[in-house]
Amino acid sequence: VAIGSLAKIPAVLFAPLLVAHDLVAPAPPGAPDPKPRERVRRALLAAAPSGGAAIALYLLVERVMRGPLQSYGGGDAYRYAITQAWAWLHYLRLFFLPFGLSADTDLEPFTRWWDPRALAGALVVAGLGVVVWRTARDRRLWPISFGTAWFMISLLPASSVLPLAEVMNEHRPFLGYMGLALAAVWAGRLALVAALERWRAPPRVRAAVPVAACALVLGAHAVGVHLRNRVWQTSESLWADVTAKSPRNGRAWMNYGVALMARGAAEPARQAFLRAQALTPAYGYVEVNLGVLEGWVGDGIAAERHFRRALELGPSDPPSYEYYAGWLVKQGRAPEAIPLYEAEIRLAPGAARPRARLMELRAA
Repeated sequence: VAIGSLAKIPAVLFAPLLVAHDLVAPAPPGAPDPKPRERVRRALLAAAPSGGAAIALYLLVERVMRGPLQSYGGGDAYRYAITQAWAWLHYLRLFFLPFGLSADTDLEPFTRWWDPRALAGALVVAGLGVVVWRTARDRRLWPISFGTAWFMISLLPASSVLPLAEVMNEHRPFLGYMGLALAAVWAGRLALVAALERWRAPPRVRAAVPVAACALVLGAHAVGVHLRNRVWQTSESLWADVTAKSPRNGRAWMNYGVALMARGAAEPARQAFLRAQALTPAYGYVEVNLGVLEGWVGDGIAAERHFRRALELGPSDPPSYEYYAGWLVKQGRAPEAIPLYEAEIRLAPGAARPRARLMELRAA
């Protein structure tokens, strides 16, 4: 858990997952099930060491090791929170029907708690809670309870009043899908066993049904993986897919423009950047890329206008200084680039590239 949390802080969720497991797991065969209050006491006691370690690891990673410029980039906490139930419904749908995948969604935070999508999501979340409660009371069904609780607990850090930059991101439920797979497979096994007991077919036929079902599911997922690998084959194919599925995502259009510019398609790249600019007019990185593009095609006036606009929009973004400074050097205006590199170093003291550029300029 400690090693994992240094890579991705949600590893500290081991502690609440352990509590959930000990709350619903039945007692060993022959031992009486403890009363609810005693079960809660035992679960909390068992998870106390990992819980204390989780708190310490969280503080270490998020407070001590956190970089000065690190930001989760979230907006309004209330609007973010009321949108999360719909995100849960989306993640649940993707588990069973993984089509329409987008590497960067364009969902905007809801403005009203009574938005039909928010209400539908809340109904589904409540339904998941009912599943956890009802199946926890049956010794045969406790893996369904634990797996569903795992899914819900793992989503809580990204689905709360602590807003992140993206309201919904399809990689967030990956940890939760482990628990959901446990619940779904166990439920499917019980349903299949019950159906086969009622089906008066030859033993060989009944034995072949589970194998055929597994082959069908795995085969369908194999096809899906192959298709997604084709999408992720290049940056251009990936961001073209994202802009088609999430057309209101300004960052996606910007990244698509960067991919187009990388292969020399200047005009399509400009159109992608302009689309991103229209969707996210306060996004400084769009202006940086427009400045790079205009400088590349030789329009110095337009390039400098975009670089200056990027500095206005993102005075704390190191790339805004670096690319403007690099362009100034190419224009023979190296002395003007020196204060820009100095400003970038103040913002990102650990960055090596601006120090190297500044050293070269001072030597020259």
